[in-house]
Amino acid sequence: MELLDATLLLRHDPVGAKWCVNEFMDSCRDGWMDIRMRTRDDREIETMWANIRLSDQTQVGIGIDITDRKRDEAQRELLVAELSHRVKNTLATVISIAHQSFSKAPSPDEAQRSFDDRIRALAQTHTRLAEANWSGVSLETVVRDETAPYQHRGRNVRIAGPQIVLNPRCAVSFGMAIHELTTNAAKYGALSTSGGSLEVAWQIASADKEVWLHWVESGGPAVKPPQHRGFGRVLLERAMASDLAGRVKLDFVGEGLKCWIAFPLEGHSAAGADELANTFGIDSSRPQNRAARLSCPNDMSASRGKRVLVVEDEFLLRLELEEWLRSAGCAIIGPFSALEPARVVAARREPIDLAILDTNLNGQMVYPLADDL
Repeated sequence: MELLDATLLLRHDPVGAKWCVNEFMDSCRDGWMDIRMRTRDDREIETMWANIRLSDQTQVGIGIDITDRKRDEAQRELLVAELSHRVKNTLATVISIAHQSFSKAPSPDEAQRSFDDRIRALAQTHTRLAEANWSGVSLETVVRDETAPYQHRGRNVRIAGPQIVLNPRCAVSFGMAIHELTTNAAKYGALSTSGGSLEVAWQIASADKEVWLHWVESGGPAVKPPQHRGFGRVLLERAMASDLAGRVKLDFVGEGLKCWIAFPLEGHSAAGADELANTFGIDSSRPQNRAARLSCPNDMSASRGKRVLVVEDEFLLRLELEEWLRSAGCAIIGPFSALEPARVVAARREPIDLAILDTNLNGQMVYPLADDL
């Protein structure tokens, strides 16, 4: 801490300066207090100020510069708030994974295995983010982590593409999506047989500023379109659209599953933005978006017909809210994962009976929307 050589700077004439200082001293209580001041070089600082009265009633002021300490305290409070937000979102994600795994699996044993594997995939991505101080994780790392258990000396799984670092929120969703693709390949696709192979390549489409990823399986069992839309497919298609503002196309062709994923490069970092990953000669046609439909098992008629605005940036939590509200017979407005689209809807002044709002939307506070409503 720095002891200030000038406890107070007043922009007054010399005659009135002493009077102003005395007035300031009289207004201060005895003992220590925190006061914001401005220095001679026009810097604003935080000080710990002591107003001391001597035996002859002379007043003495002592100021200690605590600007750095205050800055550190504010940063610590911000980090604690961010940690609390992430922990709550992670717990909500785990609850949603549990619900989806156990409600849609054909048997309890299958549900248990699916749940365990999905939690491990979530933990793996969090571990990678922690190693990078939550600055992001590379797309290649996510793909290699998920496919590593099924690689045979690199002969059956080929991976290529430019360096792309996903931001933390998108990395979690992308990691879950790649996990679902890998699990499906290991159970039913190319990674379930010794003769199967998987090729994962991505490129940066310079014209569109998009990342295009191609997942191509071959040499495995004949593939047929599934009879129902499971949680893995819902997660893959809708999480990409929501958390990465992306598009997904799945082709269940006879020789193996093909999946195309496209999402904007904005918000992520890339090295070699003009480099294309056409290593395998994969068709780089533009993916198209497909919507996923959800079924709702519960019948809760108390809120039937209510119009509910849903604003939540975590896909899995939003999925849970959607299912619960639809099962209650509510009409969902949205859902929205960003602030501005929701404010546009609110500005139309259409009837809204209830609003479920996430306080923190990708770093933006939701309070302006609450004021609109």
